[in-house]
Amino acid sequence: MNEILYLDTARLGQVSPSASLAINDALRLNKAFGASMYLDDMLKFGYESLPKEIVKNYLGLTSWNGIERLKREVAEFVFPTCDAKTLIASRTASLVRLGVKMLFARCRNVLV
Repeated sequence: MNEILYLDTARLGQVSPSASLAINDALRLNKAFGASMYLDDMLKFGYESLPKEIVKNYLGLTSWNGIERLKREVAEFVFPTCDAKTLIASRTASLVRLGVKMLFARCRNVLV
């Protein structure tokens, strides 16, 4: 697996065009529908769970496949030979420490 894992939530530099589009479309969806079932379902199940008439207006979210897929892909990246269950928490400091450990374990260069 030679894909790049990009975990950056506090970046002050330029954002990639696809990440910018995803962020903007997520904000637009939230603004349009608030904390509705559309937003809830999209977060849980991914972009495909949105109604077809809404899907065409938020193309930046096409890469979001839901929380379960995120957990599976993180687990495959971090521990490709392990079947352990992946947990995601809202404890930012703990996740940042884990991310830093994983970056330094797998990368030759880490830009700060």
